[in-house]
Order: sequence, then C-alpha cells, then structure tokens
Amino acid sequence: MHDEIVWRYDGTGNYSVKSGYRLLRAEQARTLSAELSSFFTEMWATNVPAKVKITMWRIVNNFLPTFHNLQMRRLPVSHVCRFYQSHGETVEHLFRDSL
Repeated sequence: MHDEIVWRYDGTGNYSVKSGYRLLRAEQARTLSAELSSFFTEMWATNVPAKVKITMWRIVNNFLPTFHNLQMRRLPVSHVCRFYQSHGETVEHLFRDSL
C-alpha cells in the first residue's frame, strides 16, 4: 500500500483555501469564546454592583438598545448618532470610536 496525504478538515480529503480559512475562523472563534468565558467568570466573581456586571455583559454581546439595534428590530428610528450627526449609533461607536 502507498501513503496518501489527506486533509481531514474537508469532506473530500483535499485541501482548499476555503477549508483552510474555515479552520482558522473556527479556531479563532474557539479562542475568543474561551477568553470571553474566562473574562465573564472573573467578572461575575468581582465585588461590583450587579447592574454594572449586566451592563458590561450587554455591551460585549451587543444587547444595548442602540439606534442600529432598534432599526435591526424594524423599529422606525434613525440609525445616525444624535451627538455627531454623521456616524451610525452602534455599540462600537458609542464605547470605542467616539472617545
């Protein structure tokens, strides 16, 4: 018998850029998930008021009622930030971009 090279991350056994990309993305998701799990485990154990912990969880999971999120739920609101009048109001804009 002769040896054969098989790419085990694809059903055909052949390597493709698409299957390699999928493998990398899945690994990134697992790493990020483990890091977030560790972060939240430590955060929930801190002596911080529950409303702060819940707000942090909502920020990380994009569960704040921003104009963008409300518009995604089909509510008739403008997605533009009322303070800057030029950017869409997203969690990223509110807590990262507007600093």
